[in-house]
Amino acid sequence: MAGVRHLTVGPEEAEQRLDRFLRRHFPGLSQGWIEKRCRRGEIRVGGARVRPSTRIAPGDEVRVPPLPEAGPVPRPKASAPCDETLGRELRDAVLWMDDDLLVIAKPPGLAVQGGTRQRRHLAAALPMLRFGREEAPRLVHRLDRDTSGVLVLARSGRAAVELARLFRSRAVVKTYVAVVCGRPEPRAGVVRWGLV
Repeated sequence: MAGVRHLTVGPEEAEQRLDRFLRRHFPGLSQGWIEKRCRRGEIRVGGARVRPSTRIAPGDEVRVPPLPEAGPVPRPKASAPCDETLGRELRDAVLWMDDDLLVIAKPPGLAVQGGTRQRRHLAAALPMLRFGREEAPRLVHRLDRDTSGVLVLARSGRAAVELARLFRSRAVVKTYVAVVCGRPEPRAGVVRWGLV
């Protein structure tokens, strides 16, 4: 078992969740292990207790407790692999790509991230959207599963930091359009209930 480690967050690693940062550095760590160590205060950022969802900043020092012994390699969960059909659909849905950005048209019915009983999701397909890069693009925002629309992914660490800052500060303006039958009366208002 290795001892306590201290990692310094680099400029291209900032503005991401602590749990994602840890899994990038230690791919064998489970989410459960990270959550338990955060609850116990064994994982700290800048000496302070944190949650797995804590956002890290450049220069932050992350304290990592002794890692678990390497045991048998766990079998991947059913939601981890991405079927080639989804990868092909998403590659066909690319609207724009440059060195920093990948913009896709997310279809309705596709979750952005996995969860309980969510086997097919965009996050599992990210490795199929590398387009020649070593690293898969990174999620910087989400759309609801049933919402179709434009989804922006970061193709570099620098772009991920800047896009996360823009979305968090609400510098990015999002416009939602709903398709309805007939003409709503009144023509403007606030929807307080779900649409069926």
